[in-house]
Amino acid sequence: MKFRINYEVKGTLAFLSHLEMMRLWQRAILRSGLPVAWSNGFNPRPKLSLGPARGVGIEGCSEYFDVECKAKVDPEELVKKLNDILPEGIFILAVREIPQSGKMLEAIIDEAVYKVTFPQGVPADAKEKAAAFLKEKTAPFIRKSPKGSKEVDLRAFVNGIEIKEDGIYLSLKTSPAGSIRVTELLTVFGYWDIIKDIRIQRLGLFVTVGTKRFTP
Repeated sequence: MKFRINYEVKGTLAFLSHLEMMRLWQRAILRSGLPVAWSNGFNPRPKLSLGPARGVGIEGCSEYFDVECKAKVDPEELVKKLNDILPEGIFILAVREIPQSGKMLEAIIDEAVYKVTFPQGVPADAKEKAAAFLKEKTAPFIRKSPKGSKEVDLRAFVNGIEIKEDGIYLSLKTSPAGSIRVTELLTVFGYWDIIKDIRIQRLGLFVTVGTKRFTP
């Protein structure tokens, strides 16, 4: 049996990296006693895969991971066993069985929606900056890393930007080929000096089919 688990991660646990989150779920599943299936090879691991990585410090309001079990499991039992042992800040919202042959989450998810909340309210120039950005055909950004520098076109990854009273809402493209960081977009907007005080939440992940979008 293969399950797709929908969960939230908030507070200090949002600062776990993608790899640390994978280890958290591996340990939780092993502690729960669920009959998880294992991979083959010299270094067998529980068969589970996470959705697209969140940025460190970004809360996830509707995240996903898939896990495969080698025996029949009641979905409600799975949720209870895991929620009973999970640390504060992470909680399973829902679970459903999926086909064994289904594609991995990272291969099907193509949109991530974020909310950016500012400590002193949305900046007065946010609407103007968002409108100017969306009018551009390209928005080159130099991404720096220990491996060197790389130019990324931020505009190519932005579906839309909506400014509301309670924050900035972003619809960003994501795929195995790449994605952008919300902090990169905020830097281009000129908000780098207050990024450490900004709250970023990933509200949801979606799959586009034709002109419609669905949750994974």
